[in-house]
Amino acid sequence: MRKKNYDIRVNESWCKACGICVDVCPGDVFVLAEGEKADPAKKENCTGCMQCVNLCPELAIEVVEKEEEDEDERVRFHARR
Repeated sequence: MRKKNYDIRVNESWCKACGICVDVCPGDVFVLAEGEKADPAKKENCTGCMQCVNLCPELAIEVVEKEEEDEDERVRFHARR
């Protein structure tokens, strides 16, 4: 079984630190320190809902799906060899 993970990228030159991504993210992926740009500090919490991408007024966020094998799948694969 493969677990979906997401790579989240914020274009810092486009980000205006408005905080919309922080407000809409159900996984609390983003943090926004005072005077700083959005930081996807908790990427492992991303569900891939794309709310941040769809609502960012500056189009500064990109979410890319990547698949990784979970630990159980790796163990089963190696056991079959």
